[in-house]
Amino acid sequence: MKSCLPPKHIAIEGLPERLTQSDLAAHWRISPRTLERWRINGTGPAWIRLAGRVIYRLSDIAAYEQTHTMGAGREAGEP
Repeated sequence: MKSCLPPKHIAIEGLPERLTQSDLAAHWRISPRTLERWRINGTGPAWIRLAGRVIYRLSDIAAYEQTHTMGAGREAGEP
């Protein structure tokens, strides 16, 4: 049976230049409320508010992912 869920990791190059909160939550497979909580706490990726909507720029998402990459002997934030 084929799953209708998106793959766990989607290449960032295939995403639009800006994502809504719902888009990013779906991409990362987290709750939109998690992103809201991160904004309130001052954590998570940088965001902007345009016309009353929260928008995440792809460059900010990529930077956040880069600083939180772990594995293969790396600590988060190491180059």
